[in-house]
Amino acid sequence: MSSKEKEILLAERLRNRDEGAFNDVVREYSAKVIRQARILLGSWESAEDAAQEALLKAFNHMHEIRGEKIGPWLAGIVYHHCLDILRAKKKLPLSSSLPDDDLLEDKSTPFRNGEWEVLNSLSAKEHQVIVLRIVENLDYSEISDVTGLAAGTLRNLFSNALKKIRDEVMKRGL
Repeated sequence: MSSKEKEILLAERLRNRDEGAFNDVVREYSAKVIRQARILLGSWESAEDAAQEALLKAFNHMHEIRGEKIGPWLAGIVYHHCLDILRAKKKLPLSSSLPDDDLLEDKSTPFRNGEWEVLNSLSAKEHQVIVLRIVENLDYSEISDVTGLAAGTLRNLFSNALKKIRDEVMKRGL
């Protein structure tokens, strides 16, 4: 059975409220959920708590999954949960401080220390689009599902963010 067929079957099991299917989702996606939360929130402790809360939300709404792609569905839950946390703290992503040292050392995250500073100079929406497109490797239609923004808007945000990143990297000599 191909990975796509497995994901289709898993999505169907989720719609049928199969708790075993959700356990499979947690095993398969928990590292990505934590990584996404760490990038959006900037700290390990906040990310672990947010990841658990987001997974609980996903469990409670697993029967509502639309389509066959579990990753973007789960990324949307994490994204919106992290935004809720940041709004409650009245702090938009990311803070001006750098993320935890362990995140900077994380080989699955394609940014080094100086590049995090550049990312922090982007607007909140630009930052989120960069994270979802580059780090989470979602396509524009999946990012649209996560953020609620139109694909054309996302392309413009991504293009503008890349230009800002290029300009800032050149200016800083990174």
